[in-house]
Amino acid sequence: ILAFAQFLTLPAFVTETLLSITGEVSRMPRASLVVALVAVIVTLVAAPFGIVAVAWSQIALQAVFFWVHMRLQSKHAGVKVMRVAGMTWKPAAWVALLAIPLYMLEQAHIGTTWHPLLRVIGLCLPFGVAYLVCLVATDSFARQLLLAPLRRKHART
Repeated sequence: ILAFAQFLTLPAFVTETLLSITGEVSRMPRASLVVALVAVIVTLVAAPFGIVAVAWSQIALQAVFFWVHMRLQSKHAGVKVMRVAGMTWKPAAWVALLAIPLYMLEQAHIGTTWHPLLRVIGLCLPFGVAYLVCLVATDSFARQLLLAPLRRKHART
């Protein structure tokens, strides 16, 4: 649940840079304040319902975070959000689709006697490989990006 919530923070990594380039970085403090206030409120509302509720509340919080950053980028930095969404829907769809069997596998308590790090690697690594295979098979941009280093290496030998 928390890993998915973090997935929604991806646009934030470029917001400050984009706003700096466009001379609009002064908009960041107010947006950060809104997100911080929402974070406190959402977490306090969810806390009495337990840790799983808090984890789910983080998805709601990160959705707000995502919206704020997308709005800043589109309104003040000229990012064409719909164009970006059109280019990233396949990777996002594969993440969502592969998360379902991973969650089900985790709920089946497979490897619960393993060391926690070994369990994470043992459960997640096959899904990471499956994700890359799905991307290469269905997305031409991802295929070019992921296979380019292999092509360069093969051309040198």
